[in-house]
Amino acid sequence: PDCYRGVLNPHINTAITFIKSLNCISIDSSLINDINVVLDYNRTKNMEIIEETRACLGLDAKMVKEIVKKNRIASQLLVFFPNNERNVVLKRYRIDKFLVTNAEYAEFDENHTFDAEKANFPVVGINYSKALKYAEWWNKGIPTEDQWEYAARGDDGRDFPWGNDWNPEEERLLPEDEKKCNTSLTGTDGLGKVDEYKAGVSPFNCYNMAGMVWEWTSTPIDSDSNKKIVKGGSWSLMGIMPWLWYRFSYDGRKDYYNVGFRCIINE
Repeated sequence: PDCYRGVLNPHINTAITFIKSLNCISIDSSLINDINVVLDYNRTKNMEIIEETRACLGLDAKMVKEIVKKNRIASQLLVFFPNNERNVVLKRYRIDKFLVTNAEYAEFDENHTFDAEKANFPVVGINYSKALKYAEWWNKGIPTEDQWEYAARGDDGRDFPWGNDWNPEEERLLPEDEKKCNTSLTGTDGLGKVDEYKAGVSPFNCYNMAGMVWEWTSTPIDSDSNKKIVKGGSWSLMGIMPWLWYRFSYDGRKDYYNVGFRCIINE
C-alpha cells in the first residue's frame, strides 16, 4: 500500500508512528528505507544544487562611489554598502528555490496562524533563532551571506538576479505578472506568492532574491553575533534598489514584518 506516501514530517520516528496508527502495513527495513527516500525527496524537492566554486562577491570601492552618487544615497545608509570585492571559495550546497511559506512553517509550528489565501506567501515575523530552528528541523541551515549572494548573482556577479539593468519607473507600467520583482519602487504594496515574479529568477532559478522580503543570513554584521546580515531588499523598502551585493542588518532576536528566509543544505 502507498498510505505512507503523503508523510511530510522530516523525523523518521514520527513518520513511523504515523504509519503504525494507520494499521495498514507492517514496519520492516524495506519500508523504513522507502520512508527515508520519501522524506529526503520532500526535503530537497524545491532546492537548487550549486556546485563547488570560486566567486567574486561584494563590490569594489570605485563602483560604490559611482552608485552612491548616481542614486543619491543617504549618508546613514553608506555603512551597509560593501567597501570592497571579496574572493571566496564555496563548497557544494543546495539552496531553496523559494522562500519558506506560511504553510510550510505551520507544519513545524502548530501555533503559527495565517489567512488561508496567504498559505503560499513567505512567512514573516520570524526571528533568526526561529528560522534556524525550522531549518534544523529539516536538517538544513540558514545560508551565509556568501552562499546567498552567489545563488542570487551567479558567475557574472550581476547586480540583480536578471542582470545589471533595471528601470523601476518603466516597470511600474507593467502588469504585476510581468514585473521582475516585488518592491515599492515599482508600485507593489505588500507581499505576494513565493513562486511569482518568474521574470526575475536568479541564474540558479531561485525566486524573489530581489524584493519581496529581506532574507536572514547566518553572517553577523560585526562582532555582535546577534545582528545578522539580511539580503535582497523587500516590498516595503523605499529609496534603495534591491541590489544583490547590498547588505542591511537586523537584530536576530527580533521579529520583523518584512523579513523572511530560505534554507540551505551543505554537502
